[in-house]
Amino acid sequence: MRASRFTASTGSGPDSCGRPTSSPRWWTRQRPIGSRQDSPSSVPTACRSGAGQAVPTLPTKAGIGFSKWVTPSSSSHSIWEPRYITFPPGTRTRIPSSRDSPTRVGTASRQAGRTSVPAATSTGTSLTGDGSMSSTIEAPQQATMYFDYQATTPVDTEVLNAMLPYFSVGFGNADSRHGHGQIAADAVTTAREQVAALLGAADPDEIVFSSGATESNAIALRTLLSDGRGSHLITSSIEHPSILRLASEFERQGGRVTLLRVDRYGQVDSAEVAAAIGPDTRLVSVMHANNEIGTVQPIAEIGQICRAAGVPLHSDMTQTAGILPIDVEKFGVDLASLSAHKFYGPKGVGALYIRESSGLRSQPGRREAGLRPGTLNVPGIVGLGRAALISRLRKDADATESTALRSAFFDDLSRSIPEAILNGHPQRRVPGNLSVSVPGVEMDEVLRRVPGLGLATGSACTAGRTEPSHVLTAIGLSRRLSRATLRIGFGRGTRSQDCSACLDTLVPLLIASRIKNLD
Repeated sequence: MRASRFTASTGSGPDSCGRPTSSPRWWTRQRPIGSRQDSPSSVPTACRSGAGQAVPTLPTKAGIGFSKWVTPSSSSHSIWEPRYITFPPGTRTRIPSSRDSPTRVGTASRQAGRTSVPAATSTGTSLTGDGSMSSTIEAPQQATMYFDYQATTPVDTEVLNAMLPYFSVGFGNADSRHGHGQIAADAVTTAREQVAALLGAADPDEIVFSSGATESNAIALRTLLSDGRGSHLITSSIEHPSILRLASEFERQGGRVTLLRVDRYGQVDSAEVAAAIGPDTRLVSVMHANNEIGTVQPIAEIGQICRAAGVPLHSDMTQTAGILPIDVEKFGVDLASLSAHKFYGPKGVGALYIRESSGLRSQPGRREAGLRPGTLNVPGIVGLGRAALISRLRKDADATESTALRSAFFDDLSRSIPEAILNGHPQRRVPGNLSVSVPGVEMDEVLRRVPGLGLATGSACTAGRTEPSHVLTAIGLSRRLSRATLRIGFGRGTRSQDCSACLDTLVPLLIASRIKNLD
């Protein structure tokens, strides 16, 4: 694994190498990096070879009093916990730690001369003891469980810790040529490599960073279909709304759109893709897995068909990146979209994979291939890269756990309510997705009574609409049955006892709603 420019030391008291020795935290010094004391020869051999090595994180001329140690770990990735940053020398700022529990945060820890942020019990900002501003957030009442992992996921602690330095010490613009900018640029390069590895891309330069999958979808479709007239787009009837809106926009501009039908499981027939391709087809866009019902499409088969026809294939992989094994080379995918927040990364950052031969990379050598202007969101990109790394290493274990929880949940629900209907393919589906329809239930009414369960009726992107889900109607559900549908999402934070508690609360409400509406 490539070493990051920002690494952590362990400790409160120094060891024989001059490093602290307890919990991971930033080690600050009151002298510029690069002074005689920081030269490699002054570092004990043990520190340079096995126990770690000193790494200056900013150039000598910057005069920044900051240094850390690389601490090797038996695992392929280390958990870092930034605690104190000195910038400029003599200024010390408290950074909340992952150890800060809700009961501890908010109590001023004056014994050690430190100031903690206020307790997370109210929304707003307040002054801390050193005069800085601190934001707080109020958690919703009864928010004890979360079953909406298809909508978003919490940021992994390691991801957050990897991001934190780039809000402060590593704040440089990745386009700047000085040392600060080079630190940021190196972090972006590392993240690009990590995302490329997650997708199986041949070249990290085929990764373009964006604000998320919706923007990635827009870049892909609008660029390839920019001339409108005389061209043809093929997509499925159950795509994400961002794709369907772009298809409608393309059609209004004079393009031709084919919406592929799906079977009762929500799966596209690859033979229909082959039949729909014509001489004017410019792009095929089929999502890897559906966000509402979890069905996984035969994307490799579709990729072979598109490759043989010489037509680029775009796939929205938002629900599968970091969740399922992906190899864009083997799949024959030319463009792929993803969002970090779907696999325990931060919101507001994503990526678009663009195969070099797709023709979309119109301005090679420029920032993000000249497809996206603006300053790069370095902390977000670092978080995306770290989330990609972690998910690539643990996706198989995550899938096994989520599949077991999903199967047990549906089995228990079916025993209590035999009429419950599973939506989506029974086997070829995202591990943590469960879509269930319970005839006779007004699901919105039921879920309003249990906001603390963190459940959803469907996609967060279509929440608030009175029309039934286009995905559910496409697989043959009636309007009434669509309104009786529940989506349960399982993830890393889901425990078996949470599932049992959820069912204990949910099942009586579902039964009561059925009795009320079927009478």
